[in-house]
Amino acid sequence: MASETALPTADVPVAKVDVNPSRRYVLLPDNRFFVRTISVTPGATATEVASQVELALATLSPFPLAQLFHGHFWRAGQSHALIFAAFKRRFTAEEMEEWAEADLVIPSFVSAIAWGPAPGTTVILSEETYLTAVHWGESSSIPTKVVTETLPPEADEASRNRVRDELVRALGGSVRLVELGLPLSLVRGGSEDDRDFEFAVDQETARLDAGEFDAVDVRDKEELLARRKSKARDLLYWRLGLGLLTLLLLAALTEGALVATKYWQQTRRELVARQLPEVEKVMNNHAVTRRIEQFSESLKPFEMISVVENKPESIYFLSTEARENVLTIEAITRVASEVPAYEAALRAHPSLASVELSRQGERDGVTTFTLTVTFRPEALRKGGAQP
Repeated sequence: MASETALPTADVPVAKVDVNPSRRYVLLPDNRFFVRTISVTPGATATEVASQVELALATLSPFPLAQLFHGHFWRAGQSHALIFAAFKRRFTAEEMEEWAEADLVIPSFVSAIAWGPAPGTTVILSEETYLTAVHWGESSSIPTKVVTETLPPEADEASRNRVRDELVRALGGSVRLVELGLPLSLVRGGSEDDRDFEFAVDQETARLDAGEFDAVDVRDKEELLARRKSKARDLLYWRLGLGLLTLLLLAALTEGALVATKYWQQTRRELVARQLPEVEKVMNNHAVTRRIEQFSESLKPFEMISVVENKPESIYFLSTEARENVLTIEAITRVASEVPAYEAALRAHPSLASVELSRQGERDGVTTFTLTVTFRPEALRKGGAQP
């Protein structure tokens, strides 16, 4: 009978464990595992699903959970999970020694379950001592059934075909049959830089993400967690060591650079000392030239006055002060009514940016006031101001 019907306790023919040292994964014989699908709570998290799997195994198995190697396959949003378990005593100490350095230890059929084909697809996985059928009976990335049948010793092709047909009939609902040999080819993955595994399935791939490894890995979960932490710690120490080595290398390069820089600086100082008289001469010439340019571009008081002197005859300038582009005028008049008109005329002048009238006062018929006139920066350059 298929291994889905009961947890196997009797001895079965031992299939060769496939170990790939370069990729660090171990594929275990399917005929040692009990496989079932269980419903999961809608909206459950991965942690909650793991708890539901352990509860289901405690109910289905005649053995305590501590005596089982188990794993499960589930993806977010799926309504069911595939669980698989085997009695620990079905594996020898020699077999388990090969697991120590592996990143992933799974039943062989797990390499195909991440395929997720169309509903009604059945994959027959053929190994020397058994056949495994993986069936997707509904639109889901999780198989709905996985059954394994152990073959008699030295089974011929006719016997294998008969067992295969029995598996397909037992599953029911198969509309597409794909037959593959075990182990499945690894397309890519498992390296330090590529943590996922992709197995070839019917010209496509079944991809197990690194985040799913702990769930599908059948090793003891607490030991697996401790191993992951230890590996992460070792990786951290290795990176720290590499970082220290890099720092030492950088320090050596920096020391060499400092020596080279010191020599270069000494050479540069000698060159500067030889060229200093010529440089000072050039700098002096530049300073004189710049000073001349500043004078030529600076604001010109007489030109500023020429802009504002077009005034009524009643207004007299007492004093003027030019600073940068601002001209301050102290003035008096006996005709105060002409001051606003004069201010308005100045405001309309294109060379002026602003005109401010302040400090008005009147005594004995004489009005005193202050005009602050701001010229546009470009107005008094190269004769820009016009009366």
